[in-house]
Amino acid sequence: MILAAAACGENPKAEPPPELRLAWQAVGYHALPEAGGLLDQPAGLMSRMIKLYNVWFAFKSYKQRNKKKHKEWADANPDLYATILSVRKLRESNA
Repeated sequence: MILAAAACGENPKAEPPPELRLAWQAVGYHALPEAGGLLDQPAGLMSRMIKLYNVWFAFKSYKQRNKKKHKEWADANPDLYATILSVRKLRESNA
């Protein structure tokens, strides 16, 4: 799922995992996926949604950066860049 979320950040036509779709809907509609409050959501769902959304956002931001100012982007966005590097390692180990 992590690799699929990264692929969606790089390519908007890539197929997103279901939890990433839910995260987009939650952000877009300012609503939780299921009725009730945060603690009423299915176990683990919110955690998966947040992780996938963060990976997608990191790769989307990375793709949109000015490539001539890579170091400035990485310095200004250390958490996003750490996510990029972490997913790259994951890709390498799954290759």
